[in-house]
Amino acid sequence: MAPRPRFDRRTLGLVALLGLAVFFLVRASSFGAAPTLASRVAQDVKRDVARFTPANSLDVSMAMGLTTYDRPRMLNPPGAQPPQLLFPPSGQDLEKLCGV
Repeated sequence: MAPRPRFDRRTLGLVALLGLAVFFLVRASSFGAAPTLASRVAQDVKRDVARFTPANSLDVSMAMGLTTYDRPRMLNPPGAQPPQLLFPPSGQDLEKLCGV
């Protein structure tokens, strides 16, 4: 009978350690995988639905008349300005500008 090859504890430990390393690498690579199209669409739909909840939606509140919009106004409006020169000036204005 031929002697059976024996594996010592060191070799078995290295094989076990290598196996665990491969297992965790495969698991980590699948954890960070890009989301599928179906999951991306589901996330987009969830965001859209959350946008139109009446409790926190500006769009729904405006449509229901719960929120009003006041037009902005200047607190310090500019004073009266002299009329601006329009181009091309009239013949009378051109004479005044040229000093004739």
